[in-house]
Amino acid sequence: MGAKERREVMNRLDVLLAHLLKWEHQPDHRTSSWDGTIREQRRQVAREIKQSPSRKPFLPEVLADVYPDAVDRAGYETGLPEHLFSWECPYSLDQILEKTFSPAEN
Repeated sequence: MGAKERREVMNRLDVLLAHLLKWEHQPDHRTSSWDGTIREQRRQVAREIKQSPSRKPFLPEVLADVYPDAVDRAGYETGLPEHLFSWECPYSLDQILEKTFSPAEN
């Protein structure tokens, strides 16, 4: 995966993960905007993979790299302390990319 493509996927996964974390940890604040962002980021990651299927094997590595950034983003945007979020990504790559997956409420 080239540097530009990697950055694109990383950015999309960062935003997607942050919104999944926000969705899970702030059920009373869920909005259609959050849902729309989750849907759009999933579409864009799927599009990146479809355009170049050779990118898919790199996704677990990219996910591990970007998860701490997503926790930082979710913490900042929600005002919740970062220690409330799991140290490791609580979602599988399949769940993250699955259109119908929605994190359970705590």
